[in-house]
Amino acid sequence: MFKTRPVSTTLVINTSRAWPLCRQRAPHRPARHPTIGAMQLTPHEVLGRWLLATLGEMGGAGSKRSVLRRIEERYGSQLTETDHLPQPSNGEVKWENRTAWQRNRMVKAGLLKPYERHGDPWELTPAGWAAHRVLVPGQDGR
Repeated sequence: MFKTRPVSTTLVINTSRAWPLCRQRAPHRPARHPTIGAMQLTPHEVLGRWLLATLGEMGGAGSKRSVLRRIEERYGSQLTETDHLPQPSNGEVKWENRTAWQRNRMVKAGLLKPYERHGDPWELTPAGWAAHRVLVPGQDGR
């Protein structure tokens, strides 16, 4: 019923060298978008530190728009050229989109309060305040 094929021993014997090769795209199928590694985007961790520092300066809370505006005023010169490009999926500026995703990670980590309803401000939790105090010693916004 089923015919069996001989299994190549190359992948079994030499998996450490074969694995990267099997992940490459075929030459006739180019990637739709450049890889993130080649784009020189500001790392999520950096965006998270900026978000913590900015929220602390703002008294612990602020609307998405006002927080992003303040981050751009303070750290805009450190953003890369690629950070200012539009996101292919929704047209939002890449660094703003990535900061919003970092906010979601920080909510899961307990540093920011989750939304209870649409339009709620981005707000530090007590753990977020503690992280802010470590990040920005001597500035206690509370």
